[in-house]
Amino acid sequence: MRFDLVDLQLFIAVADARSITGGAERAHLALASASERIKGLEDALGVALFRRVRRGVELTAAGESLLDHARLVMHHVEAMRGDLASFASGVRASVQLLANTVGLSEHLPRALAAFLREHPDIDVDIEERESADIASAIASGSADLGFAAEHALPDNVERFVFGEDRLALVAARRSKLAGRRQIDFHEVAGHVFV
Repeated sequence: MRFDLVDLQLFIAVADARSITGGAERAHLALASASERIKGLEDALGVALFRRVRRGVELTAAGESLLDHARLVMHHVEAMRGDLASFASGVRASVQLLANTVGLSEHLPRALAAFLREHPDIDVDIEERESADIASAIASGSADLGFAAEHALPDNVERFVFGEDRLALVAARRSKLAGRRQIDFHEVAGHVFV
């Protein structure tokens, strides 16, 4: 069984307008042509898609089912057109990049701007996520690259150091930690902080 996209668009238009005349107008088809296409679709499927009523048409149960599928098909066709349009405009690749908040706000803007200037044919889609979610997405293949805190990454994810965060500890003057120029994290891990 073959489906014509024009027939599916017309079917959706008739269902939305609740009228073959209204659907024909929305689909920019002559009424006779639209009526013939709907009849051909019903014949090809072997079921009635519409019930003729006093003020137009109503979907049958089969029509309701086809409407759900037709909307999905047309949505996918539009998504495909969008994806392919980027190739026509010169984009040759698309990369899905996930980043945690620190990466997105601190480390990536300058590096990403430089990369995109040098590679205008690559489209980078960025989404903010938690580091643990990023690791899962990379492992499952639903993202291409990720910027995450190393401690949140499992061993099975390939990684390399991109940048280092320097954190400052603010302590009271009477604290044992006051006045020190450098403190390792393990030295403060046991302290209670507010």
